[in-house]
Amino acid sequence: MVEQGELEWWCWQIHSVAWGQMETVDGIIVVGDGCRVVVEAEGHEEGEERSMLRHSCSGSNLAGGPPAGDGSHNETLIHFARVAGQAAIFDRMFEDPLCEGSPEWSQYRAVLSDPTISSTNKTSESMRFYEALSSRGKSLLDHEYPCLLGVVANTYYRLLMALEDPSYSAGRVVDMYVNELVDNGIGNAYYTVFDKPEWGISGSSFKALRRSVLLSLRASRDRLADPPTPMNDFEGRRRESVEEGLRPIALPPWEPSPSEVLIPARSNGVKVFVYSEGSEGLDWLTSGAEFCRHNQWGMDVTLHDFFTTSGYSTSDPQQADYFLVPGWPACHYYMRLPDDCQNRTTEAYEDAVATLPYFNRTSGRDHLFPIYFADYFQGFREKIPDSPILTPETEIAWERSVQDFPPEERQNAFNSHKDIAIPPLLEPSRIVPFATAARGLHEREIFASFAGKAWSDIREAYTVRRKMKEAFSAHNDTVILVEESMRDLLSQDDMARLLGNSVFCLVPRGRVAWTVRLYEILWADCIPIILSDFLELPFEQLFDVTQATIKWPQDDVENLYRYLKSISIDTIEGYRAAGRALRCWYTYPPGDLYWLANPAVRESLNFLEALCPNLSTSRNAMVAVAEILKRRRRATRTGRRSFWHK
Repeated sequence: MVEQGELEWWCWQIHSVAWGQMETVDGIIVVGDGCRVVVEAEGHEEGEERSMLRHSCSGSNLAGGPPAGDGSHNETLIHFARVAGQAAIFDRMFEDPLCEGSPEWSQYRAVLSDPTISSTNKTSESMRFYEALSSRGKSLLDHEYPCLLGVVANTYYRLLMALEDPSYSAGRVVDMYVNELVDNGIGNAYYTVFDKPEWGISGSSFKALRRSVLLSLRASRDRLADPPTPMNDFEGRRRESVEEGLRPIALPPWEPSPSEVLIPARSNGVKVFVYSEGSEGLDWLTSGAEFCRHNQWGMDVTLHDFFTTSGYSTSDPQQADYFLVPGWPACHYYMRLPDDCQNRTTEAYEDAVATLPYFNRTSGRDHLFPIYFADYFQGFREKIPDSPILTPETEIAWERSVQDFPPEERQNAFNSHKDIAIPPLLEPSRIVPFATAARGLHEREIFASFAGKAWSDIREAYTVRRKMKEAFSAHNDTVILVEESMRDLLSQDDMARLLGNSVFCLVPRGRVAWTVRLYEILWADCIPIILSDFLELPFEQLFDVTQATIKWPQDDVENLYRYLKSISIDTIEGYRAAGRALRCWYTYPPGDLYWLANPAVRESLNFLEALCPNLSTSRNAMVAVAEILKRRRRATRTGRRSFWHK
């Protein structure tokens, strides 16, 4: 049976209708001419603004990446936004993590930490504790004695109950998971903070729970394979492309319909089997997904979630065209936990490769490794020589000068014949400032600009940035800011204003070949000028990136300004229009778990959907990756050492 919340979800996402545009008439949601969904009467007063999901907690989106400074233990492990009324619970986290100052919490914790008590009984005790608080008019967050780990543990056990209770819809489970568990706990801190047997919880517990929630979302999509008749009129319907500049936003002939992307039964694309996060070697690599899904390296988690829940997923390895090996080593590395992170990452991947049950079938040719920098896995050249690596880095795979590598490692880590260049993750909250700061071409006051760090410890970066500053600073229509200290860098808002007011934006090589600035520039509607000789842009197999960007030799920066001055206005407009099309495919929309349950994320997504129609479904970086995989799919499943006969 298709549930109420799932029908609402279908209308919003499959048919690309903004939630705010839905009209309620006599208890029926009417979308366009054909999509009609009965509204639950419970909890909706007349004139009340409806939310797609009922929110049991109004917690803010506190999640974020590690702080910029080195900071204290608290700053390294935890990155909470101290919103009004919630600071106390975060402070108590470090003062009294076991909440021994509260007899009520202590008694509850004693039950959870007792290994002789079954999970079922712990769940029952968690419900009793929760209901007792509710009877006093209290929530977990406003308990007389704030206890963060107690809140997280209680929510975890109640979610276990919700997943087993058929009266809980998939939408309600997602709401509990995101708004109560993620936003008020595990999404705000590195996983070790919540790995607490004293509370009956561990990193593995949350990993298994998250997978169950993702699979419940996938199951709800399976039930939508045959939607009610009134919805059939919308099958394959898309928003119209918006014409900007000299040409409309391109609609590639291979772009699938939204339902093909979202519903496994309707997909004609590749099939990807995702290894369980608890597999040998992968357990540590996949810890802390809710914290690690943020920041530039969050695309590792995003791709995992997409191929777990989308129409490209399969739970049958015999039907799989590819196998995704999950892991988010960049997150662990940048948290500097453990100290010897690179060696531990290498050992974990080596253990995984040695035990992955389907790896040897093709010598790993069909095994996908999303890795932010390939050299996190130091033995990748030897251990997975035939496996596609999905990475933004197409040169050296590590943040060092090329000369600092031993000769045998100076060869490019990226192999365009098997690897796939992918964009880093830019979350909607980071994209919106650049998109809103973008001015019209004739309103822009700066001809060319750059703002960033000199990176004097990386020879290649320092050389090109110094030459660029010397070549462009002499002109009064440019702004070139090359800073030695991080303290002198522009804020995000100031950076957005600079890029949005510039015609050309320089993208010199940084600590590695790629830089996140390229993707911000596209959203600011500026033309990227790439000064990174070994950078390969994502998805060059699908799009002619020369129509949207300019790539110039690093050793010829002196002549670049004169060339840019020779470009006609019509050509500039053409570059900008092509960039507006390309940037959609370089974007990862927020996963369904998060926009479904978070109005702020949904609002940002609505904003971006107006610029990139179908961004949340069929026009994004994940679908581009799937299309490349489809084109590379092998009918013969063999490896380089395979033999066969009839």
